Amino acid sequence: MKEYQTVYFAHVQEPESLVWRKKIGHSKFEIATKRFSDGRLYKDAKIIHSIRVEEGFAKMIEWQFSDLMVGKKWKEYEIPTWFMGKSEVLKPEVTDEEVIDRFNNLVMYTQPTLEDF
Repeated sequence: MKEYQTVYFAHVQEPESLVWRKKIGHSKFEIATKRFSDGRLYKDAKIIHSIRVEEGFAKMIEWQFSDLMVGKKWKEYEIPTWFMGKSEVLKPEVTDEEVIDRFNNLVMYTQPTLEDF
């Protein structure tokens, strides 16, 4: 039985500073808002776009957005150390339209199996 994950693009709000940040990530939950239900980590969240994919593809899809993410430079963007997924936060100059366009043009690499033949 195949396992699935949700790859999402969301706006998430820090609980203390109330700053909104754009974030890419993946979750085992079908409804990605469950990912942000812990009030200690997030004040609020709005899912902008999401897709459901086989578990093995989630990280590959997330990787296709890595050039838009702050990555290891999260301190330079004043993201708190406790912020879950801080390296997956998008750079402030990245627009919603740019992210959605990339979602709509994802490259999905697959490895053939015996079932394909």
